[in-house]
Amino acid sequence: LWHTVRRLRDAALRPSAVAVLARFSGIGALAVALSIATGSANTSLVLGRWPLDWTSPYQTLLAAKISCVVAMLGLAALNRLWLVPRANTGNVQADAALAWTIAAEIVLGALVLMLVATFGTFEPV
Repeated sequence: LWHTVRRLRDAALRPSAVAVLARFSGIGALAVALSIATGSANTSLVLGRWPLDWTSPYQTLLAAKISCVVAMLGLAALNRLWLVPRANTGNVQADAALAWTIAAEIVLGALVLMLVATFGTFEPV
């Protein structure tokens, strides 16, 4: 995805890059929906409620993970609905914003993985 965004700079590759980005966002939406569904089911099975006990390290880190996922959803919506359509017009600001938001999503995704690896070792109370 990151490499595709970089192809937006090349006028000859721009139409193909935009098509790939649009296709990816549809597949990405399905992957995110499945991840949210399985994460919600897991939270329900393990805790039986929302993680609201801030004295529990497990629940605090789970809440942080949920916050990161919500932020990623916001960035993905911004990309899908605003930036990718403008990328096809040659809007340099949209291209730069798209690169930044994708980089932010990558960082948030890595943070989510680190949080899961960490709170997965705690007792879920």
